[in-house]
Amino acid sequence: MKPLQITARISQRFQQATIRSKIIVLIMGTVLVALFLAGVALLVDDVLRERRRLVANVMGVAQVISSNSTAAVTFRDKNALNEILASLARRPNILMACVYDSSLKVLGSFTRPQALAFCPPSPSDQVYEFSWDNFTVSEPILLENTRIGTLLIISDLREMREAVLVHALITLFTIFLAALAAFWLSRRIEHFVSDPLHELARTARVISEKGDYSIRAEKASDAEMSLLIEAFNHMLARVEEQNQEHERLLQEAQNAVRVRDEFLSIASHELRTPLTSLRGGMELIHRLVDKDLISTYPRQRLLKLLATNDQEFTRFSRLVDDLLDVTRISSGHLTLRPELVDLKQVVHKVLRQLQTEINVSRSSIALDLKGREPGMWDRFRIEQVLLNLVSNAVKYGGGNAITIATRTDEDSAVISVQDHGIGISANDQINLFQRFARAASSRHFGGLGLGLYISRQIVEAHGGKIQISSSLGEGTTITVELPLRVAERDRGRDSA
Repeated sequence: MKPLQITARISQRFQQATIRSKIIVLIMGTVLVALFLAGVALLVDDVLRERRRLVANVMGVAQVISSNSTAAVTFRDKNALNEILASLARRPNILMACVYDSSLKVLGSFTRPQALAFCPPSPSDQVYEFSWDNFTVSEPILLENTRIGTLLIISDLREMREAVLVHALITLFTIFLAALAAFWLSRRIEHFVSDPLHELARTARVISEKGDYSIRAEKASDAEMSLLIEAFNHMLARVEEQNQEHERLLQEAQNAVRVRDEFLSIASHELRTPLTSLRGGMELIHRLVDKDLISTYPRQRLLKLLATNDQEFTRFSRLVDDLLDVTRISSGHLTLRPELVDLKQVVHKVLRQLQTEINVSRSSIALDLKGREPGMWDRFRIEQVLLNLVSNAVKYGGGNAITIATRTDEDSAVISVQDHGIGISANDQINLFQRFARAASSRHFGGLGLGLYISRQIVEAHGGKIQISSSLGEGTTITVELPLRVAERDRGRDSA
């Protein structure tokens, strides 16, 4: 019998079955599908978790062995190297370990007797990789940041597979017990569902036969059927409410799609622009090299071309970093690494990074840097905040003067960036710190609309706050306040 015929016969029998049988079949089918999907999800999660654990374990061992092997590789002391590798014998999952020098010659190795394996001619180019039978890690051996060798460790997957198998058996047994419980419960509750439905179907049949729509179904004793009958009487009202709700949801979805499309359009343009410039510069350099004209090309023009390429690469990197930061923030993975930070140093570093943009905009920078108390903050993130604020001031300042001010007191540090550019309306200020928010048209000003959103998240992660004061045509002032009390607690903890 063909599969289509079997499917048709099963469907026919299901349609002819009683409502009670259908309820049991539907409940059991739903429960079994849900249990199966949950079991698969748990099994996949177990596999991924065990893989991550294995990766962390073996890579940790590789890093320790690599660090301990630096001196032995430097002096090509094979005995010392073999003694170091012999420590891997305590780890039953390690099958083999090989150390290569910079010319890919094997200096030392460790092989478990039952492994029956030899060091490969060269280590893998991948940091780590899985195969069907084993897991391989390649760890560089460094001396003053110079690679002098490579450590290759091969681990079996027996421990991971055993753990996954145990989890799978436990999951299957749990699914079996849950299925039995679901079947028992479905047999117990189907009467409570089917009997009132039979009565409701009989009433509907009488109304259909007599054509008397004044007949009403009697309210059942249980609350659920009473609610069903009341819902039937108010069906039209509910349909109208649902239609309104659907229209509202449709409007929200259309707005979300519009925002998404606008962002994708802006993002594709913003990402394509530096890439196009980089490609043009590289094509020109390629033609000069290909035709052996690089030595005759004017030096100043070549330096300007390289500077432009560097500027476009920096711009592209910032755009990509912004997108990555939004992903980290959305997933809750934005981490801070506090250290003592001098705001004056941060200001001067940011100005050096933006020197080209400042020169192009012809903006003048006025500094009012007061206070010498350093704070315990994440240096990179604070630089990122100030970079966003100053970059916006240069972009929207219209070439006017920009003032950067800092001050500290006993409890906090305050940073303010003021421009005298186009300004921001009160309506636009409401959502200015949201993702993809833009107060100016993307046709006239570039960017993804993520800088202030990221800045706000970073400041709030430090326990601070960020505020804006602006009027159209009068410029904008953005003020960041960071607590110093947090710095004092961190400093005390470090010293302890």
